[in-house]
Formats: sequence, C-alpha cells, structure tokens
Amino acid sequence: MLTAYFDDSGTHDEAEIMVMAGFIGTDEQWSAFDASWKAKLDAPLPDKPPLRRFRMADCEARSGEFSGYSKAEKDAVIHDFREIIIDNKLPGYVIAVERRAWDRLVVGPHAVLYGDCEQHCVRRCVSFALDYVRKHESERLLTIVIDDSTARRVARQQAVTDPFQEFYYDHPDFPDYPKIAAVSFSSSTLTRPLQAADMLAWEDYQQGLAVFRSGSPAPPRPHLKAFADSGFVQAWLLDAPLIQGLVNMFAVGKT
Repeated sequence: MLTAYFDDSGTHDEAEIMVMAGFIGTDEQWSAFDASWKAKLDAPLPDKPPLRRFRMADCEARSGEFSGYSKAEKDAVIHDFREIIIDNKLPGYVIAVERRAWDRLVVGPHAVLYGDCEQHCVRRCVSFALDYVRKHESERLLTIVIDDSTARRVARQQAVTDPFQEFYYDHPDFPDYPKIAAVSFSSSTLTRPLQAADMLAWEDYQQGLAVFRSGSPAPPRPHLKAFADSGFVQAWLLDAPLIQGLVNMFAVGKT
C-alpha cells in the first residue's frame, strides 16, 4: 500500500498565498522514516531535551520546544530532519497559489469548476498521489492522510476528497484504476509523517511569498533547494498569469 500525507500553510484569512504539500511512500519507506524521525525527536541535538514533534514555524522562530536553541542549533536540527526525508527517497509535491489573484480571477462558473484556492490545492495534491500510484503497478491501493488543524478545514477538504474516494474505489467501469482505500485527518503530533509535510509546506510558503511580493523569480531557499536537488520533489507556483491561463482553458458560458 502507498500512503500520502499532506499539510497546508496560508489558510488564515490574511495569508497572501495558499500552500499544500506532502509526501507519498510505501509502508516500508514510511516505517523506515518513522523510526529515524522518532529517534531524532528523542535526541535532537547533544544536550537538547526530546521533542514532542518537529514544527517548522516554531523551529525557525526558536520558540516553543525550540526556545533554547541558538541559530546554529536551529539550522543543524532542520538539516538533520530534512535529510531523513531525502534519505528515505520519499516523492513529494507542493503547490503554492497566489490567493488574491485566485479570488479575483476564478469566479462564477470557473469557481464551480475549480473550487476555491484551498480546494484546488487539495485536488492537485490528491491528483499527484493518484498519478504516482498509476506509475507503480505493483501498488494499486492508496491511503491519504491530511493534517486536521481545524474542524472547518476538515469539512471543506473532505468535500473535495469524498468524490475522489468514491470514484477511485472499485468503480465498476474502471477496474484498473488505483483505489483510494481511505482518506483520514490526523494531528501532526500523533502522525509523524505530517511533520515532514509541514516542513515542505512551510518552506514553500516562504519561497512563494518572496516570489509573489517581488514579482520575479527568487533564489530558492536552501532547504527547498535541497529538496528540489534530490529529484524527488515537484514544486509548483501559480501566480496571476498562470491562474488566468487556467481560466482561459475553459471559456465557460461563451459561444
């Protein structure tokens, strides 16, 4: 079985961009990842107490469980957790969307077609996971786990994933399609692979802000660059021109 874990960033009302990110892997990959991740949580750095979870925002800000970390220690522990993801060769996907441009351009029938910014990100991530399953014929069963930060978001995202699950589980007309065995929501404190998804989502959120605010390409952040250089992570940024391109693909209501 393959399992994909996704987390998001930029869901608060004032956020300039919306990001969703995650990784997919086999049971064997996730078992190896989990053992290494737990060991690192138990002993993050010499003379540092165990961590309940790795949360990227807290680590970068050196707050919460990371309040006693120096900048060098913060950088070292992020590097070590990042390398656990890369060493386990977990394929990843991340999408960042310019929220204001989406809300301005995707309206009327197009909003029905694509959903809002958050729902589009969910669809893209689920589609990535299904596409990965299609390319691995020995693994046809997929489980999806999404971070459950708020009940409102769970309800909204479940509305997107339910039709996927219904269609991709034993559909009589498409017996060879991959099957989504389950979609569930969990806490990153309880589900350690979601902490890896959190790292990728946070990194891409910062990268997206730099690009959208400047209006031009920005050098990739070091940790995001390491993910990209690994060859296992796909990253997408949807700015206003690309969003307009999506709208132009379907001239809804025009003759």
